[in-house]
Amino acid sequence: MGDLRIIKASAQTTGMFGRVMTSVRGQHFLLDASGGRDGVPSECPNAGEVFLQSLAGCGTVIVESAARKRDIRLDSLRLTVESAKQKEHPELYTWIRIGFRLAGPTQAEAEELVGVDAALEAGVRGGTGARAHGEPLLGERAAADEALDRVAQEDED
Repeated sequence: MGDLRIIKASAQTTGMFGRVMTSVRGQHFLLDASGGRDGVPSECPNAGEVFLQSLAGCGTVIVESAARKRDIRLDSLRLTVESAKQKEHPELYTWIRIGFRLAGPTQAEAEELVGVDAALEAGVRGGTGARAHGEPLLGERAAADEALDRVAQEDED
């Protein structure tokens, strides 16, 4: 096995019920329990929100790096992540959608950068909603979702 990079994070209680302090590389962040859990108001982000924020940040860094490595012009990039959960099972995500807005690359370059073809071939649910120059990459999200629903249904049959 190759060299491993060990990453360590920690969390500890703060003395305020529902609030914890998390730490990584000497940086500290406060997290609250999900809004309303056990009657605790949610003033700080909760772990699920930080998870989505991390996906957005990671994806942005990866696409920006890929653009630089491929010498693709990237004037700006905005990545959004949204999710849904059922109230009965708040620990489970029903879906997570990642959307990209890129300025600078051509449509083909934008598709290459966000890996749309690979996501569709793998049957990733949700449609990326990627856009280059303000134009929809896959049409409206609903159309992408319908296509992916068909792929998912075929896999089940």
